[in-house]
Amino acid sequence: MSELGLDSVATEQRGFGGLLREWRTARGLSQLTLSMRGGVSSRHLSYMETGRAMPSRDMVLALAQALEIPLRDRNALLQAAGFAAIYRETPLQAQPMGPVRDAINLLLRSTEPNPTFVVNRRYDVLDSNETGRWLLATFTEDLRSFAPPYNFGKLLVSAKGMREHVENWTERRFRSSFRCDFAEVRSDCDSSRPSQLSARPSM
Repeated sequence: MSELGLDSVATEQRGFGGLLREWRTARGLSQLTLSMRGGVSSRHLSYMETGRAMPSRDMVLALAQALEIPLRDRNALLQAAGFAAIYRETPLQAQPMGPVRDAINLLLRSTEPNPTFVVNRRYDVLDSNETGRWLLATFTEDLRSFAPPYNFGKLLVSAKGMREHVENWTERRFRSSFRCDFAEVRSDCDSSRPSQLSARPSM
């Protein structure tokens, strides 16, 4: 799932021009501003968005850099333009990531007795130290009702989660909801999450 909330099929259907336009719109940039940042004329940029012109590989990368597109989504943009993906994504549990996991474990141990969590871009809890696990187990009303990996967005807004233990919930709920909504707009959450978070029953 891309940051724009598009799976591989949706990405292919939009093509390079459609993807470029959606990224530019998501970043709040005009064609003129993007053309200046990307080193291309606004006319050529317009042609690329409408499919009247196709970019070179270097042009795709320049525009992706100007738009500050995450690497996984730059791959999708490259493929939509007819080029091979160039950025590799390695799962944390993969063997080559052993030194990274060791460093994370050292950090988790060194932060005791403070609760410390390792989360991904969707705020899913990937790991935690012992105090962090205690905090989740103690202050979540019904932890068994949530499937791992536990998501802080869900935990904070759910009555079965940690909501009852947030002292200034009336104030914090708006900030938490805003952050969840912002993440959903950028699709940092998977496609199933927006409806679950947006409902927010009995808030």
